[in-house]
Amino acid sequence: MKDHSIVRLFLLMLSRLINLVLMFTIGVVWCTANPQSWRGFSPPHKQLIIELPEAPKLLTLKDERLPSIFPGSGTSTYYSVDLKPGGLHELFFGFVNLSKHLSNRRFDQTVNGHMLWIAGDDKHFSKEVDLSVGGLHGREFVFTKGDMSGRALFLNGGNRVYLLMYSAEGEGSPKETLDRIFDSFHPLRTR
Repeated sequence: MKDHSIVRLFLLMLSRLINLVLMFTIGVVWCTANPQSWRGFSPPHKQLIIELPEAPKLLTLKDERLPSIFPGSGTSTYYSVDLKPGGLHELFFGFVNLSKHLSNRRFDQTVNGHMLWIAGDDKHFSKEVDLSVGGLHGREFVFTKGDMSGRALFLNGGNRVYLLMYSAEGEGSPKETLDRIFDSFHPLRTR
């Protein structure tokens, strides 16, 4: 009877050890397949929402690299994200508050005109389209310049312009990553 109890105890401990090894293996495989943990982000006043693989950094006036290109620009808030660890911040997003309403026609003229010189004037555009996100009129651009690739989205909120820009030299972020980020970018209606 003692031998029977020892065998049962041994089998129980072996079963637990196998479960532990199995759980550890599943965890390692999951972490390898999903190296980035995606999370939703919205600024403190909930102006927009975006899904990101890394936490964004709020840019201060001294960090800010994007001059305001819109007439009647007021306050602005920009964030950056380093999509390639140790690299430059490749992704910028945020919004610009305007002192007066911007028509879609004037918005298109401003965005189209300035996209010619943003990141240099000798770019090749593979995509320039009108689109609607959250009921807001917008413009999206995809471009290359030498070994640099970029993508930009501008949305006209009337008294606020939302923007999302990506650029990288050499091997950039995977298309699936960029599509997920750009598809998740949505302005939120403020009351």
